[in-house]
Amino acid sequence: AVSKKARQDEDLNTEHLQVLERLKANQRRDYMKGTVSGSVQATDRLMKELRDIYKSPNFKSGAYQVELVNDSLYEWNVKILRVDSDSPLATDLVTLREREGKDHILLSFMFKDSFPFEP
Repeated sequence: AVSKKARQDEDLNTEHLQVLERLKANQRRDYMKGTVSGSVQATDRLMKELRDIYKSPNFKSGAYQVELVNDSLYEWNVKILRVDSDSPLATDLVTLREREGKDHILLSFMFKDSFPFEP
């Protein structure tokens, strides 16, 4: 019988699965050393959110990318590469590319230990 976790991981590519496994290993190591960053609830929720992002069709199609800053689950850089062509933001992306040579909009997220209870 296939475990629930194995079924959940079927939709993830190897690179993203390795990121999730590395994050879990880092959390375990930090816990054993007594240097845990973040709360259990926040870490679990952020892991779930990241796993869901890796499975999302828009992520898989390259509409956006997620990078964890210094492998921290609590700090993300999200690059928006594509938006709906009829969106005003699509025009802004074209202008950004023409004027500054940038092909994305960068969003930086820093999550608190109290996430998701306090944004």
